[in-house]
Amino acid sequence: MNAKTKKTLNILANVATWVVAGFAIIMVLLTMLSYIGTIGDGDTESKGIFGVKPYVVLSGSMDRVFPAGSVIFVKEIEDFDSLKVGDIITFKESTDSNKDTIVTHQIVRFVESWDGEKNEYYRSGLVTKGTENEEEDKEIYSHKYEDVIIGEYVGHVAGVGYVIHFLQSKMGFFLLIAIPLVIIILLEMKNIVIVINEMRSDKKKAIAEKEQAISAELDEAKRVKAELEALKAQLAQAQGVQPTEQPTEEIPTEQPPTQTVEEQTE
Repeated sequence: MNAKTKKTLNILANVATWVVAGFAIIMVLLTMLSYIGTIGDGDTESKGIFGVKPYVVLSGSMDRVFPAGSVIFVKEIEDFDSLKVGDIITFKESTDSNKDTIVTHQIVRFVESWDGEKNEYYRSGLVTKGTENEEEDKEIYSHKYEDVIIGEYVGHVAGVGYVIHFLQSKMGFFLLIAIPLVIIILLEMKNIVIVINEMRSDKKKAIAEKEQAISAELDEAKRVKAELEALKAQLAQAQGVQPTEQPTEEIPTEQPPTQTVEEQTE
């Protein structure tokens, strides 16, 4: 395996690595985003991790505590009787469309009712209100606490919510995840094209060198042939200059006398 082939294989391996890494990053981001709910737009509930649920806040009703665009963290409440005025809670508020809207507001007061059997007052509900709102929210009754109240606010990170909310949208996914991944793949494909062109160029160069070598061999063969023909001509010329006299037998011109038939009979 030559160096160019190894380089091509390395680039292909890098492309595959980038694709797998990009896919893994997308899966991680999607998993993380699926655990983050939204408050104020979409009203999706968070799945939560280790009892803490993150939410993106798009509403400005609690700007004195956390501004719009923040990611807030809500912790599950173990003892609802420990809640007090001033605590900030996240809860489901029923709407006329029978769809629960997720809200994070501050407890401003409790509603107490008289228990005749126990001869004492008890909390029959609580009232919440956004710090920027003029009117209170509707009451949440105690017997629905566990079904309605999601948890208590414990902290936030400002500004990150807008980014996460954008990422959760189709446009955000396309612009911030899909496009960079495509760019990475295109850059690696460009490297592959460069390597292929280099291999083609080297191949053409090798062919040209081979043709040049063959041409040189043919020229050499022609030169050798010409030299042989010249030597042959010189040899032929040399053979033509040497004497070619050879001894010859003389043919007698006189014939012995012939006897006639008559002389022979006498």
